[in-house]
Amino acid sequence: MKRLVSIVVLLVMANSAYMQINEAFKFKVSSPFNHTDETVLRFHQDATTSFDGMWDAWKMFTWNDSVPSLFSNTSEDGMLSINSIDFPLKDTSMILEMKVPMISGVYTFETEALGQLPANLRLAIKDLENGVSHSIEDGATFSFNVTADPVNMIDRFELFISTDAYAVVDSTDATVFNEGCTDWNLTLLNESNVQVLNEQLSQESLFIDTLSAGWYTGIVVDSYGITDTVSFEILAQEEDEEEGGDEEIGEESDKFDQESLTVGVSTQADIQVVYEYGNAVVIAKDTQLKVLKVYSSNGSLIEELKPLDDERIILKPYVGITLVHVIHEHGEVVLKNIK
Repeated sequence: MKRLVSIVVLLVMANSAYMQINEAFKFKVSSPFNHTDETVLRFHQDATTSFDGMWDAWKMFTWNDSVPSLFSNTSEDGMLSINSIDFPLKDTSMILEMKVPMISGVYTFETEALGQLPANLRLAIKDLENGVSHSIEDGATFSFNVTADPVNMIDRFELFISTDAYAVVDSTDATVFNEGCTDWNLTLLNESNVQVLNEQLSQESLFIDTLSAGWYTGIVVDSYGITDTVSFEILAQEEDEEEGGDEEIGEESDKFDQESLTVGVSTQADIQVVYEYGNAVVIAKDTQLKVLKVYSSNGSLIEELKPLDDERIILKPYVGITLVHVIHEHGEVVLKNIK
């Protein structure tokens, strides 16, 4: 009786844990005889790639060799049934492993959304055995072949998490960023829907120079089949000179709104935007700031600033700042969503 009560308590705890999870996806595999297992990927702002006692759960393997196992890993190779990670600032991926000791055949992979994912995140999964990629949506399903291995666990799937691509405009030039992705295609159309360029890329950004005035749409497709679009405007240079860029800058406010300021963090160097006494300040650690470019909501350059010292630049309180392009001694980074 005590054993039965313990099992019931564990099942209730597991169901309660799922009920409290949001901004997550559950993945489930089923064998030809309907033996199943599942794992969960969750996004949480306080999570890390190591084991997080508040957000993760270790993988518990069954004694029944007929039942498959599906799981992911921490950065230290700890096997997890629930893996929580921070919201990514750039495209990233992780491996889903399987253990199939006994039953070969056609398996089924199912996905279920738990809560609502942020609009800027899209997921795809690639079968590492046959190379086929599948878009992950709520209720999506596909079949795959498995050969049982009584000894080894296998890296079966690569889970890809895509963030928004974006563009930064500087005069008649534009740079399209697809951060974290090094295998993607960009098709650029002008406002007449005429193709301007089509390039397959192996780096995270593409610089496009000397564009004519007008609106442009970039169609970004990565190797997993996830499609994103970016739009930007190249202004006529005569208008810039006559108007002095006033409309791009907009009116000034007395200070930044602390509640609307989103802290940006660079993964390339320790660079961040913080709120101090009504101002936004770009701070760098262990690197020297060289130049900082501030862009408005339509991607136009507002101002180019030089550092007062090696590690701090104070932003003027312009309304509508959305991008801050920081060039430092070790490279460059764009901090997004600065409001």
